[in-house]
Formats: sequence, structure tokens, C-alpha cells
Amino acid sequence: MPLLHRNFPGYVQLASMWIRMFFTYRANIVFQLLGLLLQIFLLRVVWSAVYASNSASSTIPLSTVIAYLTLVNLQFTLLNPFLADYIQERVSKGLIVFDLLRPIGFLQQMFAGQIGATTGVLPFILAALPFAAVLGSLRPPFSLAALGFYLLSLALAYLLSALLSLLIGMIAFWTIEMSGFRMIYYFTSQFFAGAFIPLVLFPEPLRTVAGILPFQALASLPFSIYLGQLQGPALAQALLTQLAWVLILGLLTSFIWRLALRRVIIQGG
Repeated sequence: MPLLHRNFPGYVQLASMWIRMFFTYRANIVFQLLGLLLQIFLLRVVWSAVYASNSASSTIPLSTVIAYLTLVNLQFTLLNPFLADYIQERVSKGLIVFDLLRPIGFLQQMFAGQIGATTGVLPFILAALPFAAVLGSLRPPFSLAALGFYLLSLALAYLLSALLSLLIGMIAFWTIEMSGFRMIYYFTSQFFAGAFIPLVLFPEPLRTVAGILPFQALASLPFSIYLGQLQGPALAQALLTQLAWVLILGLLTSFIWRLALRRVIIQGG
């Protein structure tokens, strides 16, 4: 805690640097959000056609599916793992040495940067909410209690997303160029989080795989809490699942970082 207090001004400075960077490239964010709104609209068109053909399962109403896909995709944009791209760029250009020379640890720098990036993109997402409601569908939370637990679940999902992004980014210490791997990760994480198809509609083998992987904790679990579909013991289990993944990936991130740091020393020697 004393170390955190002493370095707090540095964390704030790093976060503010990322905020300024995002506002500098605000046109890029606007186009990304336009792409997001187009994706939400296309998902609504596709799923409306699927339900109109009577080939969809009656397990979940169409209105819930569309609301689910709208909120999940907005949430994924908020949790966008910027760190993987950033780490690869720093490693490939040899700029990682300047990050290592700073008095603040590298992992702490990355978390401060992620918070700054999220803060920078948040106003744009809020501005896109009315358009997302028109092109897709949004609904209020099941209750105030559900909203509170959803925000807690969203915070855990945020930590989980940042840790996954750090792990993916640190692959660059071994491969340098990892654009193809990142694309595979982004698609896999969105698919098994339910950003394209709600997990309840997955066939049994895929649903089992989705239940084993951590990606459901990024979107499906928070949304289920938001709608009040998880209450009592099921709610506690969902939050504990998210917390367990945060702890597991936190330990794994620390271990991989020690290996990556040794890799940097070898390359520099």
C-alpha cells in the first residue's frame, strides 16, 4: 500500500497520457463505433430472419437475444484489450527498454494505461448508446440490486479482460510479430463469450467448451446478472467463477512476465 500511494501520481500521469492519445485519434474511435453499430444492426437483421424462419430455439425470446447482443457488443468495446497491440508495438520497435527503466513496474504501467484507454473511449460509447438502442435493443436492468451486482461483475470482467490482453501481448517477447494470433484470439474470445450467439443457444458440445473457458465471464455472466437470470446461489457462483479466473490469470500473468523479462535480458546480452 505505501508503494501504491507513493507511485499514485505516476499512475495518474500514465492514465492521462492514454486519455489524451485517444482524444488525439478520436476520428479512429468514431469509425470503430460506426463499425460496432453496423455489427449490432446486422446481428439484429440476421437473428430476426432466423426467428422468422421458425428454426430458432424457443429457449430465449427474440427481444432478449437482440438486447443481449446489443449490450454484450457495447460491453466488449468498453473492455477492448488495447494492451496486446501496445505491447507488441513496444517490443517490435525496441521501445520496451524505456518502459522497463521507469520507476513504476511494467505490469502496473499497463494497468494504468488500460484504465486511461477505457476512460478515453467511455464518452464515445455513451454517445453511441442511443444509436445502439435504435439499431439493436436495450432494456433496463432487472432491479437496482441486479444493476449493482452487474457493475461488480463488470469490474471483474474488466480485470479479466486486461489480464488476458496482457498475456496475449507478452507473446510478442517470443514471436515479435503476432497479428495473426491476435486475430484468432479476438474472434475466439468474442465467439465463446457469446458476442455473436447467446451461449444458451450453443449446441451441447460447444456449450461445454464455453463453460470451461474464461470468456463467458467477459460477457455472458454479467449480462445474465443484468437481466436477473442469476440470483441467489447461482449469482454467487457466477461472481466466484469470475473472481477465480481473475486470480488464476493474475498468477499466470506474473509468472509469464518473469519469463518474458528474462527473455529481454537474453536479447540485450
